[in-house]
Amino acid sequence: MKSMVMLVGALLAMLLLGGCGGDTTDDSFSCTGGSVTLRCIASTQYCEQATNGSVATGAACRSIPAGCVGNPCNSCLMSGSNGIILCSTITLGDARATTVNVRSN
Repeated sequence: MKSMVMLVGALLAMLLLGGCGGDTTDDSFSCTGGSVTLRCIASTQYCEQATNGSVATGAACRSIPAGCVGNPCNSCLMSGSNGIILCSTITLGDARATTVNVRSN
């Protein structure tokens, strides 16, 4: 009887933990340029695409500067600053995908 109670308890715990499992949403977005394809973390990074005219020649995931709130393109990653030619942000709920284009060297 004791082993049956332990088994039922273990099964109940597994069901509860399974139902309350960690966040399984994908908090990343694609960052592509040249022959590089990366996944940037939406909550803490932005995608920097090096461009030669209209062609992306390289890509890198960069950290969003500390203290940058709201839409990064309206504050810390504005077009025309720090070599950024274009900044775009797409938001969906709490997730955000930000991409900046800079000139390739």
